[in-house]
Amino acid sequence: MGIGVGGGGQGAAPRLSELGSYFEDPRLFEPFRPYFHPTDGRPSVQMETYVRMMALKYRYQLGYEALCEEVSDSVSWRLFCRIAIGERVPHPSTGAVLFEGNAYAAAGITFSW
Repeated sequence: MGIGVGGGGQGAAPRLSELGSYFEDPRLFEPFRPYFHPTDGRPSVQMETYVRMMALKYRYQLGYEALCEEVSDSVSWRLFCRIAIGERVPHPSTGAVLFEGNAYAAAGITFSW
């Protein structure tokens, strides 16, 4: 698929590097904590990785399978999502299950950029 990571002109969605700056504040993740267990899961996905992947999903309007392909294929997206080279990217069904579990809605969080 090969999605670019650069931004456009004024009013365009943020670049990947700019998007990353939003995630430097640990308070961003607080609403998600009740929905993530550090070891339980299928296999467990780190909360920060999941939230960062969902930000990419919405930023680039991807489905779960396309998102996982892009993260698997892109070093910059792996770094953004805090997934080491050689580490497995979460399965596409993981994102769907977590999202359908209404973690976002229950936490009162919406993505828009």
